[in-house]
Parts: sequence; C-alpha cells; structure tokens
Amino acid sequence: MQIVIAEGLSDISKRLGLIQAGEFRSGNGKEPGLGFSGVRIGYPPFLYSSELWNIAGIENDILQAGMRASDGKIVAGGGNVTIGASGIVFANNQQSALAFADTTGAIDTILIYSSLFDNLTLKNSTGTGGVIINVDTAAHNVLEFVFDEDALAERSIFSLTPATKGARLNVGNEIFIDGEGSGGGQTAITAYPSSVTPSDPSQSNEASIYLKSNKLIFVYNDAGTIRYKYLDLTGTGVTWVHTTTAP
Repeated sequence: MQIVIAEGLSDISKRLGLIQAGEFRSGNGKEPGLGFSGVRIGYPPFLYSSELWNIAGIENDILQAGMRASDGKIVAGGGNVTIGASGIVFANNQQSALAFADTTGAIDTILIYSSLFDNLTLKNSTGTGGVIINVDTAAHNVLEFVFDEDALAERSIFSLTPATKGARLNVGNEIFIDGEGSGGGQTAITAYPSSVTPSDPSQSNEASIYLKSNKLIFVYNDAGTIRYKYLDLTGTGVTWVHTTTAP
C-alpha cells in the first residue's frame, strides 16, 4: 500500500529525478485485482487481457487503454481499437468505426466500419449527403463516383461523373455502358455475345435481354410461359421470330 511521508513531492525535493524501475500509479486507492481504477505506468510491464502493457488505463481491473514499449502496440476504446504493425484495426461490432464529423459537428453520421456479416460499410446518415469516391489522375480531370439520392425523392442514383472524353461502366469486360463527355467520346451500350443461355426470368412479367451468336434475344415470362423473341442481326433480315425454345 502507498505510504504517505509528506504532503507533496516538493516537501522532499524540488527535483523528482530519474525513476529507472518500478511503477507509477494514480487511481482510486484500491490495489490492482481488487477493483482498481486509474492509470499504471511501469517496468516490467503489467499483465492485462493476456498481454503485457507498460502504460495501462484501467476501469475496475479491466483494461480500457494501453501501450507497450516492446513493439509500440496501442489499444484504446475498451480494446475495440488497436494500433500496431498491421495498422489501425477496429473491432467487428458495428460500433467501432472510422468516424468523421459532419457539418453540424455530429460524429455518428459519416462512418466506415466492418459489419457483422463481414461487409465493408460506408455509411452516410446525415440526410443531406451521399458517398463520393474522388480520383485525381494528375494529368486529367478529377473523376468522381457518386452514390446518392436522386432529384426524385426516395430514388437512389449511382453516377459516374464523366471526364472530358466521357465515362464508361465496365461489367466483366463483356458489357460496356458509355456516356459522352464535353470533349467527345461516345454514348452507347456495347455487349459481347453470350456463350451460354442465361437463366429464364423466374417471376411473371419479368424480362431479360441478351446477345447470343448473331441474335438479339428478348426473354419474357408470360404468366409462367417463357417466350423468346429474337432478331437475326446478320445480313438484311428484319424479321422478329417468336419461340418458346431458347434459340
């Protein structure tokens, strides 16, 4: 237990000097293991949560924050945040996140975190902003990918802000959606022929479109009957063909 021998350090010496080994402890006066809350600084390090710590912030004998000298590891937030050789790691609990203050000063509306289903989540619940990925290629325009609410309320929009020569959405190097830019480019949907027949629409009134061999094919679920209507794109033929068997 601590023994009080003076009212303060100045009663002993005007210079504290060098503490080479031992412990500095400031807390609620209870011994570690008996309900201690406070701060411990010392060498050799202290054992908490099966690890050693030279600086430990403790609440009722449970580590809340710590740092050790051997490898520079730091924990904070009750163990939910770790800074170490692997970088900054947040616990997978949807509560520990990289948070940014919004324009009102709130720190719980713009977040990046790992969900309980191992999804990387970028969350913006400000009610006024979206999610923007901004890329500056140095030699050309700044490019932006924007996910937000459209001008029509309650409709989402994903936008590729075009550079001078436009914007392109690439789906598996098989389908390209191009938008023209202020300095040219093209506006088109380009698709390579499918090597297999896509799955039939499963719901009534559901439809799909695909290109196979030399045919542009529309598939429609007509109340359970799958109908194919296709156009042969070769030559000068302009006749649509109907069938219930995939062409």
